[in-house]
Amino acid sequence: MQKSKKAVVACLVLALLLLSLPLQVFGLEFSDVPITASYYKAVDKLSNIGIIQGRGDGAFAPVDKTTRAEFCAFLARANGYNANYYQPKALPFPDVDAKHWATPYISFCYENGYINGMLDGTFCPNDYVTDEQAVKMIVCSSGVGDESLSKVGPKWYSGYLNVAQKYDLLTGTRVRVSNSANRAFVAQVVYNAMMVDGSLEPTVTPAPEATPEPSETPEPSATAKPTATAKPSATPKPTPRPTRKPVAGQLTIVLDPGHNYDTTDTGATYEDLREQDITFAIAAKAKPLLEANGFYVIMTRNELTENVSEESVVASLKKRAEIANEAEADLFLSIHCNAGGGNGTETYYFEGSEEGEILAELIQEQVTASTKLYDRGTKTAKFVVLNETAMVSALLETAFIDDPSNAKFLSSKNGQQAFAEGIAKGICAFFGRTYKK
Repeated sequence: MQKSKKAVVACLVLALLLLSLPLQVFGLEFSDVPITASYYKAVDKLSNIGIIQGRGDGAFAPVDKTTRAEFCAFLARANGYNANYYQPKALPFPDVDAKHWATPYISFCYENGYINGMLDGTFCPNDYVTDEQAVKMIVCSSGVGDESLSKVGPKWYSGYLNVAQKYDLLTGTRVRVSNSANRAFVAQVVYNAMMVDGSLEPTVTPAPEATPEPSETPEPSATAKPTATAKPSATPKPTPRPTRKPVAGQLTIVLDPGHNYDTTDTGATYEDLREQDITFAIAAKAKPLLEANGFYVIMTRNELTENVSEESVVASLKKRAEIANEAEADLFLSIHCNAGGGNGTETYYFEGSEEGEILAELIQEQVTASTKLYDRGTKTAKFVVLNETAMVSALLETAFIDDPSNAKFLSSKNGQQAFAEGIAKGICAFFGRTYKK
């Protein structure tokens, strides 16, 4: 079954950052991004859709400064840039040549009206982007750059700050004019833009907004609105994986126990609980239930201690989709534990996928009925594992690992069995089968 995938419309910006504790729900564990950090959700969501990554040493480096070139790279990726399809155009900036690593990203942003460069005609790709410059580019990428011209003030950036505040693009941040934007600030404003666009549900608690200080740092106004840029469907490369073949006519289900046992792309932690251990336990219990109902089941992790990929978070996420695509599976379900404050269960599907929405609703209905946990409903997301799988897919957030009551249920054998039964019943319902115990 092919899943319909809605083209991504240009409207956002970059992504980065998070907290200062360990880990996140969907992406990897950053040693310097705690689950209690105000920007935790921003980093978690953005890393899970492949826009941002850490520094390669297990850290996110939220206080590190961001160059203007790096900002363009994040901004372009958040708005559908794809190196396989986009052809860079000639740029008017004398300090950005064809060999610069960020030229394609800068070209993409310039062509879509997100950037205009400095007053002297240069772009200064290696200079650090300031808070107000980042806000200006975010406003323009969100399609409301023209409106900023009607909300002018004493400084060149006044209109952009006014418009950004109007559309809640600064929620949870403090704008410090002339301050070099760090990765936490960048991640939060990108996340805000995605929430305003409707791509993500609001989850960040607003922090008090600071009054901008006067500055003369120039970033000329831009009046062009960005044009919509569709993100082409990914074409995953098959990943060899020895496995028994299903019998003729047997439907193939891929269960994805979220995260790796160790190294990169590890899951959320709370006291002595680890997300990657819980998700495997639930998947391992769901597998025989599905097999008893006539399905052929493949696990992306066959053993608790297995790592799908140790290369990077994105590589780990893509490998899971590759396993399902190589097997020509009929359904893919990724299993996770939530975190960051809250309780209950929720299920995600790729935005625009009608089959995915039906699957998510059935999984959600059966899991909540089986576990009796709070029903948080279904939501859309552009997670890598949902975007790059060629079949109907969904991602289940079983419960919150950092909620004491939810954590107790997640860690119990009865609780894990209840999740497994809900999963099996939901999949049976999707294919119109009567569940057999």
